Amino acid sequence: MSAAKTESQNHKSGKSAAIYCLTAFIWLIVSCIIVYGIYYTIQIKGVFFPLLLIVIYLLLSAIFVISFFRFELRRTNDIRELNSTKQMLEREIGERRRIEEALEESEFRYKTIFDNTDNAVAVYEALDNGADFIIRNFNKSAERIEKIRREEIIGKNVTEVFPGTREFGILEIFRRVWQTGEPEKFPLKFYKDDRLDGWRDNYVYKLPTGEIVAVYRDQTRRMKEQEEREALIKELERKNEELEQFTYTVSMI
Repeated sequence: MSAAKTESQNHKSGKSAAIYCLTAFIWLIVSCIIVYGIYYTIQIKGVFFPLLLIVIYLLLSAIFVISFFRFELRRTNDIRELNSTKQMLEREIGERRRIEEALEESEFRYKTIFDNTDNAVAVYEALDNGADFIIRNFNKSAERIEKIRREEIIGKNVTEVFPGTREFGILEIFRRVWQTGEPEKFPLKFYKDDRLDGWRDNYVYKLPTGEIVAVYRDQTRRMKEQEEREALIKELERKNEELEQFTYTVSMI
């Protein structure tokens, strides 16, 4: 029940109480007049008029008693309804408080996971029907990988902060996921712009709010180690070939 309805009931109850108090006061005056009239008519006009006044008095008394009983009944019902409304409001306030606490706890957990996961996480909002995307959030791992602070890029276009996104191919993935709502995995690829370079793989999905989330890892170190291993293997193969050639030459002498 709304507060406006409760206030209306309180106003109506107060108005009824004032009316019945005024009725009681008027009835007190009328009773005094009738009692005086009965006394006066007994003295002056005999018995008929006093009996008539007594009947009128009894009728008015019955009307007054019935009216007072109805007032008391209505007042009791109003009190019960007000108590019921109070309990309902207390339940609603308690439920709203529990929902707020649950939301705060959920938000705290989300922020804790968001900021402490090893994967980089970035949240984007579509701009101009997907022509570009605005950076809405950026976790600590993403700050470390991209060597940039979150405060410096929130609210900026992704193509402004990372100008190599078009050549990298991730911008097209953002648009497709935003349009279809289907998540996509962007394979491992080398990213480069004027500020940084490195190997990235991305998993992109769409939130119910319409925002795009990219979860990715910096695979630069692993790729460098892989390149070094491959270079070492090639070097060993070359040395083996040279050794085999030398062994063959010696054997022919």
